[in-house]
Amino acid sequence: MERIGRIKEVKFVPRVGKVISLVVLSKRRIKEREYGSKDKTESEIP
Repeated sequence: MERIGRIKEVKFVPRVGKVISLVVLSKRRIKEREYGSKDKTESEIP
């Protein structure tokens, strides 16, 4: 069971990684837009 689980994880890693990266980038852009519209202080942007 452990080997099968590991093989499945390895196969799905590339697709999941791309999805996560897209979600992170979209969230960062949304945060930048919100902070830029509310306050233009660079200290609040993570």
